[in-house]
This record gives sequence, structure tokens and C-alpha cells, in this order.
Amino acid sequence: LGLKTTALSNLIALVQRFPNMLDKDAHIRRVEAKFHRILTGASLETRKTTSTSLFGMRIVSTSFACNVTEVDGTPSRDCFTCMNNSYHYSEDQILNVHVFSSLYHWIFHLYQAQLIEARKRQSREDIVSKLEHFGLVQSDALGDPASAA
Repeated sequence: LGLKTTALSNLIALVQRFPNMLDKDAHIRRVEAKFHRILTGASLETRKTTSTSLFGMRIVSTSFACNVTEVDGTPSRDCFTCMNNSYHYSEDQILNVHVFSSLYHWIFHLYQAQLIEARKRQSREDIVSKLEHFGLVQSDALGDPASAA
């Protein structure tokens, strides 16, 4: 679990510092598919341990499976979320919480950079098309303002 959460933290740090380094098909889609599996695949069961002690010494200890509950105490039915209550959090539930808490940084830093790049390309294409329209640039120059007549 420690290695997975460390890798997730490093991945988020990479996205924050170098968002354009990740390739859409080679990296982003695969990571997002893994995030989807982690977020939707966390177990809805927990282990509850009860023990009986006599004079401060544990005599009997029993452990049994029970449902993870919502905040209001009702059993969770659909999927595990960071708002669920559990007696003992399993590894997949802890990883679910880590991924969920990292989603904002992933989406904000990765897609903000892509949006800015798309806007730069769009505005450049708009400028080139206007220059071509007024005959200031030949159509084969494709946006090279230095070759303007």
C-alpha cells in the first residue's frame, strides 16, 4: 500500500510540474482507467473484531464481516466512497480514498494545461485564417507571419 500511495503522490507531482509530458494514449487513458477500477472496485465489507476480557486479559476474540456504512448508518449499497464508515479499512478502501483525494489535482493540472494549449492553437489558427483572408499571408505559409507579403 505504501508503494502505491507513494507512486500516486509522485504521479500527481509530475502532473503539477510537467503536465504536457504525459501522452494521452500511453499514459493518461491508462492511469484514468486504473483510477476508475480503484474508485469503483473497493470492497463494501469490513471486519469487525470484538473481544471479551476478564480481569484485563483478553479471553475470546471474534472477527466477523459486516457492511461498510454510510454517514447516516445505513449499509452502503453502490460503491465505497470517502464518506463511508468502516471498522477496519482494507487496503483497497484506503487506496480509494487516496485516489479520490488526488482527483482534483489530476484534473485541474492536467486538463488545464491541455485547455491552454488548445486555446493557443485555436487563437493561432484564427489569426492565420484572418491573415490569409486579407491576403497578408499565402495559404502555403500556414501561419508563418515572417513570410507575410
